[in-house]
Amino acid sequence: MAAKHYLSCFLFLALFPSAGLPAYDGGPADLGPTDVHEVSITGLNQPILVIYVQANDYPILAAGLVARNNSENQKVDDFSQWFPETSWNELSFDVTKQRAAGGNWYVLPEGILDYASPSLLWSMEFRDAAEASAANPTPPASVTVSVGVPGAGDPVSDFDATEAGDYWYAVSGFRNGTESTLTRIAAAATVAENEIVKLTITKAAADDVDRYIVYRTRKDFPNTLGNYFRIGYAAVTAATDEYVDTGTALALLANHRKLLTDAMTAADADVADFENYNGVIVILHSSFLRGQAAQAATYTVNGTSFMIQTINQSFVTPFGRFTHEMGHWIALPDQYDPVTAAGRGYWTTMDASNDRQYATWEKEFKLGWISNPANVKYLERPGPGLADFDDTFKVVPTAIEETAADTYTAIKIKSAESVHYYVEGRDAIAGNISDAGADNKVVVMEAVDVWPPGIYPKRNLNQQQVLNDGSPTYSPDPTVEITYAGINAGPPTSYNVHVKIKAQERPDPRITPWNAPPWESTDIWIDSAREGGGWDDPATAAAKPSNGEAAWVDHVNRVYAKISNVGPGDATGVTVRFRVNTPGGIGGSGQFVDLTTPPAQNIPAGDSRNFFAEWTPTVGAHTCIKVEIEHVPGEESIYNNFAQENVNHFYSGSASPWQPVAFPVRVANPFPESRRVDLEIRGLQAGWKAQVGNKWVELEPKTFKTVNVTITPPPDADRCTRLELDLYGLTRIDDFIQVYGGMNPIIHLANPIEFQKMSIRPQGKDPDSKPSRTKAGRLYRISGATSPVLKQAEIAVIVSNPAGQDEVHFTTSNDNGVFQTTFPANDPGTWTAYTYYAGDDCNAPTESTPLVVEVPAPGGVPWWCCFLVIILLLFILALLLRNYRKYQAG
Repeated sequence: MAAKHYLSCFLFLALFPSAGLPAYDGGPADLGPTDVHEVSITGLNQPILVIYVQANDYPILAAGLVARNNSENQKVDDFSQWFPETSWNELSFDVTKQRAAGGNWYVLPEGILDYASPSLLWSMEFRDAAEASAANPTPPASVTVSVGVPGAGDPVSDFDATEAGDYWYAVSGFRNGTESTLTRIAAAATVAENEIVKLTITKAAADDVDRYIVYRTRKDFPNTLGNYFRIGYAAVTAATDEYVDTGTALALLANHRKLLTDAMTAADADVADFENYNGVIVILHSSFLRGQAAQAATYTVNGTSFMIQTINQSFVTPFGRFTHEMGHWIALPDQYDPVTAAGRGYWTTMDASNDRQYATWEKEFKLGWISNPANVKYLERPGPGLADFDDTFKVVPTAIEETAADTYTAIKIKSAESVHYYVEGRDAIAGNISDAGADNKVVVMEAVDVWPPGIYPKRNLNQQQVLNDGSPTYSPDPTVEITYAGINAGPPTSYNVHVKIKAQERPDPRITPWNAPPWESTDIWIDSAREGGGWDDPATAAAKPSNGEAAWVDHVNRVYAKISNVGPGDATGVTVRFRVNTPGGIGGSGQFVDLTTPPAQNIPAGDSRNFFAEWTPTVGAHTCIKVEIEHVPGEESIYNNFAQENVNHFYSGSASPWQPVAFPVRVANPFPESRRVDLEIRGLQAGWKAQVGNKWVELEPKTFKTVNVTITPPPDADRCTRLELDLYGLTRIDDFIQVYGGMNPIIHLANPIEFQKMSIRPQGKDPDSKPSRTKAGRLYRISGATSPVLKQAEIAVIVSNPAGQDEVHFTTSNDNGVFQTTFPANDPGTWTAYTYYAGDDCNAPTESTPLVVEVPAPGGVPWWCCFLVIILLLFILALLLRNYRKYQAG
């Protein structure tokens, strides 16, 4: 059986990101045995418990305990004040601060690094000189390093090209909560991409160390104490021990649940009943854990189970981390950059955590805190042919509860269905702790209520533009103008905002969405260099049937997308993004990888443009391809910007009987709770059989299982039969059992062709002559025939030069199935060539075995020249010998 691997992926419907799936920083949601205890979107004095803990190997020094407690108490007091003042008293908390006797922090049963996970995103544990002892424990006697590529048994390096550079390393000894001073390496270690660093740690004479703590500076930072960050620890097992650094840093928790359970267990004796609280926040004495929030989940503490919301975070994070993580409790998504995790304007606490208020979109659309909806001025675009909208409004700072009829909390301008521009005022109000540093600003945000399925992650708030009084007019799209036109003295202070909305035509870039089945888009196809005569011209390329040509493994392919502007206005700067997912399956299994984004293009109204990204698959596995048009400001619809491809072609050979077609299917659960998935298959015809390894599977959150599927054709079925099947998964979404993903196996009853009478020889030589000693640069001819005879079929001849570079030459078989083509062998060395047929409904795709020819370097002397030279030399020798004899005779 030959398999032509195309695409398989999942249908996620409209589940992301707003169908009851708020964005979280970490931690799964579980089903619990008791009532759910969680924070409500509105409600005063909701009880929250804050527990303060320290790992058993990283204690708080007694001298710094009081100052640390005072600092932490202030953060809790700040966020306790922040919520009622930003929600107009719609939400507030009654916080209990829970510490051990004497204000001490509870001690966890594990070391700090036992709770952490490696990551390349965030700073590691910093080195605090005040927490080091000069003796007992004793620092290592010496530390040396070696740098190189990983050997057999070594871990894989995480040092990439951007992280290549010089690093300093140091090691301390640790015992009973006390850490020694550092022993540093003698010279910086120079690390290249994909290398690892091995530290050899020699123990001091004193036997007073339980483990070694390993530190490293950031790349190219000086060898000073404040630049060292903890990266791990090594056990003390001998006089000399080793630690391997692969380049990872520490960021989040590896075991979120264990930390929270251990913290609540440590505080259990001092807590009357955890079920008296809506949420638990655990503060860890650690500088590298930025914070994570989770939905209500079940925790078991000393035999008692309860379901409660939780947060963990480090003591060094500001109170804005509280407001950010608690925003997740009340179903608010992240707004920071989804790739870099950096802030994108910092005008909501959900943007990289800060003291800013929640944005008006969050307060109105997600939380319902706007107590007077009439004070959000709603504006729509005038229809084509009508007069432009043109007016000025007064907007108050968002922290002030709206009261006056002629002032507004915000202006909301409709851009498209589910897309609006919010205009809101910001100021630092006396006595408030929110919006500190804001000074009579007007902030414009584009808000997308619900993103359609597409390439994720997405953020709901975009285009954050900050205006000062007198700033130039801001246009979030070509049809909208927003001007900050002055400040009105209060109380309360208000801001004049002039809005103009033009009644002009708008663009609507579109891609044909996929259908289910056949789980594919007619506007997405693959272009391979070894099919269809080679690359298509991007300007004139036409969409290929199904999902195009077979992807060529380990070679560059093109993934095309046809984008049409179906709106009446021109679309400028249209950007299209591509992603691939290997392996595909049902429910989003596999790992999506971004392809290079092609240059943006302008698309006139009513016209289309082709975009393509290059893709080099490394395995012939089933792959899902996603294509998304980046949201164009002011476009008429955002719900036609996304499509996927999903087709599988399999070939069953050896007729009478036809061989069964077997393939694995990965069934994934992308949901945050356990799911049962029932598998169904449609499209079987009389005599065909399908065997599915599991009729249904139970999946934990974010997990998958592989199910084997076998399709058996009838033994007497006709050659050239093509059967399209629909294999899909059913699961419960809300109260409805529905399809949530699928794939389309397409079975071809076809045998591979055979390439016969294959030969490679110099152009013009006798077919029986040996071509192995000919000059480089001559033409070589490849010829052969197909069996069965393929008339007028395209045959690709792939030629590899001695450097391993491929060229594709195309030829067409004649009516007898015979084909030939030529290629120049320009370089000396070993050349290989093979032929490829793309397949059809009657014949499976086929590659021939390689042909090999050795091409010598140019400048070699032909054999007949050597023969002539030998004859000439013999003639000269004979003359000399004759003259010599005459001389002897005379």
